[in-house]
Amino acid sequence: MRGRQFRQFGSTVMARLTAPTAPRPTRLAVVADPHVSTRATDSPKQFEKTASLFKSTIMDINSRDVNAVLSVGDLTKDGAPWDFDRVDDLLAELDAPFFAVPGNHDVPKTFDDHRSASRGRFIDHYTPGTLPYQIEVGGVDIFALDSAWTADGDLRDSHDGRITDDQLAWLTDRIETADCPLVFTHHNLPPTARQAEASGVASGIDMSGVPIMRNGDEVMETLAAAGVPLVVTGHIHLPGVAHYDSPTVGDGTVTEVTSPATCTFPQAYLLLDIDSRGTTVRYVPIASERESLDAYHARLGGTDVDRGQAALGAIRTAQFPLHEEWVPTQSRPQQPPTSPRSRSPSVDN
Repeated sequence: MRGRQFRQFGSTVMARLTAPTAPRPTRLAVVADPHVSTRATDSPKQFEKTASLFKSTIMDINSRDVNAVLSVGDLTKDGAPWDFDRVDDLLAELDAPFFAVPGNHDVPKTFDDHRSASRGRFIDHYTPGTLPYQIEVGGVDIFALDSAWTADGDLRDSHDGRITDDQLAWLTDRIETADCPLVFTHHNLPPTARQAEASGVASGIDMSGVPIMRNGDEVMETLAAAGVPLVVTGHIHLPGVAHYDSPTVGDGTVTEVTSPATCTFPQAYLLLDIDSRGTTVRYVPIASERESLDAYHARLGGTDVDRGQAALGAIRTAQFPLHEEWVPTQSRPQQPPTSPRSRSPSVDN
């Protein structure tokens, strides 16, 4: 990274949503799947470049006047303590408040070849001190849910996800007083999973290897019943917008926005601008043309899922905006960033 010159990258509108809205303009940066690694090489994920790309992401975010940064998981390659230490070194350069949920690569697994950092370390470093949690950022009530770890250990031998019943009950209780709710978690939910599967079938690529959210339908019904208009995920390394229409809740529509990874093609992060008009989702690339091309070819040399992600990444970025529910008639109002306030949840899981 030494000698790498910073330049602000451009951004493209990926979606415009009518909800959530906020009484005062709030800008959130969403970062997914940096997979920071200090020792691994020779992979379609190009682990040797992950720290450099995460640094580029942080430097670009610093130029964007954001209220807070949300990480939807997989900060590290496989939860090694030395990789989390590198993440911390990089985050020391971030100007905005940072909040995260763990991904499947951030928590201990039975098949790890090293002693992984504990869940407690993750909570201490990247949350208000507990998980799940609620924070208020600007005009937005943000709810963080953990899909990567369960107390009974049923995810330790798998990269699948599950959001526990205790967390769903906590969300249902807390969200009653939220005026502008937004949920973020790591694993993809049924709208994105079905969309990826359909896209894979259409292009002749098997996308079934992506680890799933085991109780995804239950989670979506809980979100719909609670009136959550938007959930943000990562995990699949692709930009996306998908929708869920509840079969049991009238007007129970939930939009799932997935953030691309910073480590693999197409390397990017998202900006969410939330104001009285709705939510504008902007896609911000963080790699040079050469880096993007190298990452694309690296993915083509991997598994079916790697090749599928490369193909779908190219297709989707060429189709922006992926979804528009309104068209702007005036410039986005400006509002100085405000510091987030955390609210301690009352559930242990």
